[in-house]
Amino acid sequence: MNMNAKTHTYTLFRKYEKNNLVKIGISCGGPLDSEKGIIYSPPNLPGWDSVPIVEIFKQEFDVCVEVQNDANACALGDNIGDYAALSVALNK
Repeated sequence: MNMNAKTHTYTLFRKYEKNNLVKIGISCGGPLDSEKGIIYSPPNLPGWDSVPIVEIFKQEFDVCVEVQNDANACALGDNIGDYAALSVALNK
């Protein structure tokens, strides 16, 4: 993961105390592998080439982490009820 992506990710999570997290769900435009937890070069995240995003977040926050394609995650959230969806794109 390039430094801009890493810096942005940690900036977002500094807003939350680690001991309050129970689980982290990550949605991202493809291509990605949900089972392996790897993001493969999505066009809206330059520099995120083969990023093991699930492992990175598991190591940092010590909670269960899952990644899913953004369209699938939003559809799932829509069926559950209360949820929030956030789309992030980073410029080089």
